[in-house]
Amino acid sequence: MQLQDFVEGEGYSYGEMAVAAGYQSSSGGNFERGIVLAPKNMPSAIMIKMNLAKGLYDDSFREGADHFYYIGDGLPRRGHQRLIYGNKIMVENQNLPVYLFMRYEGERKGSPWTFKGSWRITGIERDYISTREVEPGTPQRVFRFKLTKAVRLDYENEIFEQRRDSLTPLSESDYIRATPALLKVIEPRHNKLANHFRKWLVEEGFQDIRLEQNQIDVVFKHKDVSYMSELKVVHNLTTTKLIREAMGQVMEYNYFNSRNPYDKWLIVLEQEPSESDIDYIQRLGRNLNTPLNLGWQQRKQFDFIEPLN
Repeated sequence: MQLQDFVEGEGYSYGEMAVAAGYQSSSGGNFERGIVLAPKNMPSAIMIKMNLAKGLYDDSFREGADHFYYIGDGLPRRGHQRLIYGNKIMVENQNLPVYLFMRYEGERKGSPWTFKGSWRITGIERDYISTREVEPGTPQRVFRFKLTKAVRLDYENEIFEQRRDSLTPLSESDYIRATPALLKVIEPRHNKLANHFRKWLVEEGFQDIRLEQNQIDVVFKHKDVSYMSELKVVHNLTTTKLIREAMGQVMEYNYFNSRNPYDKWLIVLEQEPSESDIDYIQRLGRNLNTPLNLGWQQRKQFDFIEPLN
């Protein structure tokens, strides 16, 4: 059996998977690791064995979803996760597809692994705070990978975070981040904001409106002018911090990997920004000559510093 022979939804034995990946099927070998390169001698993919039955990590896989978050290698008793083992494979081989095999909660050792299809690495957070603790009161800092279903992608694989080929422990800097529990609050609110914004755009007469296009929340057109929009939900963060986060994404989505910039760039918030936020965006437009505009939701309407049409 070869990698391309796997059929999504079908179950496979440990031995079948090992042979296809070019490893020995006997116990005690490197194939027992959760993340390996496959085939071993000439890698064309990453293979992940995701064992939900063990409940070791804060993975967030949901059946039918187009993406999920996968926690990297390294148990709390070994300290904060580092760029070794499977994490190093994922970071250094972001261009490769990920073949995902899963064993579900309640299934025992020896049960078949279900092939969940091919995925792509579309995000890496190196310093994510886990719910698990390396010692009482000290949450483990882990690698968290965003995996997106390959068949849902219509663009080349892209990665949010810069690579750092270092074996040093993860830093403890203050980044914007969310716990798995908080994501359950943020994601529905983000989807709701996107749906309201799309409805408003339709009512205002904008055309070619698309959601989640090439990682961008909302894109649309008006009189041959192209717009891209990064939407931000205000939850336990100030509007200023969300604008800071959105700015990096806006720049990436317009210029990273030789992309063609959109004519107009929008940051759309769930609530009204401060006067300082508005002044900041206006100064950027004047001093750097950027086509950046800031908007926010007002009940069922959306206001912008500069009118969109």
